[in-house]
Amino acid sequence: MIMMLLFALLTAAFIVFRVVWPLKIGKFWKAVLILLVLAACCKNQLTRLFGGPRFFAPDLPPWILLPAAWAYATALLLFSGLVILEIVRGGAKIVLFCRTGHAVSEKQERVFLKTGLVLIPIAAALALFGLYRGTALPAVREVELAFPNLPQSAVNCRIAVLADLHADRVTRSEKIRRVVERTNGLEPDLTLVLGDLVDGTVEQRGQELLPLRDLRAKLGVYAIPGNHEYYSGYAPWRTFYSGLGLRLLENAHVRLANGIFLAGITDPAARSFGEPMPDLRKALHGIPEKSFVLLLAHRPGAARSAAGARVSLQLSGHTHGGMVFGIDWVVSQFNGGYVSGLYDVNGMKLYVSNGTLIWNGFPIRLGRESEITLITLKRK
Repeated sequence: MIMMLLFALLTAAFIVFRVVWPLKIGKFWKAVLILLVLAACCKNQLTRLFGGPRFFAPDLPPWILLPAAWAYATALLLFSGLVILEIVRGGAKIVLFCRTGHAVSEKQERVFLKTGLVLIPIAAALALFGLYRGTALPAVREVELAFPNLPQSAVNCRIAVLADLHADRVTRSEKIRRVVERTNGLEPDLTLVLGDLVDGTVEQRGQELLPLRDLRAKLGVYAIPGNHEYYSGYAPWRTFYSGLGLRLLENAHVRLANGIFLAGITDPAARSFGEPMPDLRKALHGIPEKSFVLLLAHRPGAARSAAGARVSLQLSGHTHGGMVFGIDWVVSQFNGGYVSGLYDVNGMKLYVSNGTLIWNGFPIRLGRESEITLITLKRK
């Protein structure tokens, strides 16, 4: 939390120094602009202050959360643009000095200043479009994967994958219902839910997830917990999910009727809440060698361990695809280098979903669209 606050203050200070302070306006309006920049950059701290003890799920109405998210995204995009502009400015100064021996003129400095001002409406427009895309219903993304050890009885098995629904004050039951309808419309053989279904307690958010009880698949509907389940108080959610018909795989596996071994592990966030930590060995114990193993792991970072344990396919979420093109590289660094789509990890296939819906803390998508994934299994 301290690091987040420091980054927010650094971002605000840079924007103020680069854009607000040079403006030729009265002190009162300059002070107003500084406060607005500070409020936008410290959005997470302010929503935590006024939205209750759960920082990840502020209990505030959408008409506050969504404009606040837009302002925050605008500030981040503006900050990123200004940093790039400063790098270009510094490079231009060096090139000019090397070629002419002269420093940048006052007129050229004014051009850089005006360019910074132009970035403001661009950042605001991009943030608004990103908010529109982030809160939109997900499209279906179809993926075909082939494996040499796939049982013949599992050829053409259709798997619907949902991840990161994040039911909260913004994502309500009506949107969840439409996701369920779209998923069932794919007529999957198997439906898998990769964690982070909710933000908040059962009393607060249980009603929003009731449409999940209508999920249908021939081989069943299975789920694992994500880190936000633990933040939200996982023990009551465990019971609630089971009541919805979701079969939870917590460091356990089942053998499906088509010969696939389906395994699931818990999330590392369990450590802080006295819950069982991820245990891949326990999850795979008893599975015969050379079997086709499909592993559900909310976070993709442990993929190399899964590959070493002869898992054939790992499905993960958590990253939201990085949300914004460019920022996705940063997100990947915190997740073992994996952020979106298909990877080959020492012979094992890893698929990382972009997420089906969005977290209200940053409900922005630019170039990283939400998805309901439909995976069709083939045999090499």
